[in-house]
Amino acid sequence: MIYSRHPDPQAGEWLAAPARSHAAAMPVSATTPAPRVFFRGLRCPDGLVAILTNPDAECLVQIAFRGEFPQVEEVLGATRLTTTSRAGLSYCDVKVPAGGVSVLLARTSDRKP
Repeated sequence: MIYSRHPDPQAGEWLAAPARSHAAAMPVSATTPAPRVFFRGLRCPDGLVAILTNPDAECLVQIAFRGEFPQVEEVLGATRLTTTSRAGLSYCDVKVPAGGVSVLLARTSDRKP
């Protein structure tokens, strides 16, 4: 997509507006603007997953998971992130490395991989 090579803030808002209006109903959402980070929220048998791909400089992104999750696992780095719960959502902040990927898993069961 040409936008990723030549980002225009106004065009970015126009492209993101429909998704943002539905984000509150999604099981996983990115709640902070990170224009260069590509985000994908998914359900899997073990819980909820957030995949963040960052072609730019390191940045901090807040992710919201629908449900109560005291911790979220950063799968690639094998670390645990503490969450804050409000209004049925669990929020966590993740540093997405420059040119890197972060994969977060909020487990709905006690199953271990």
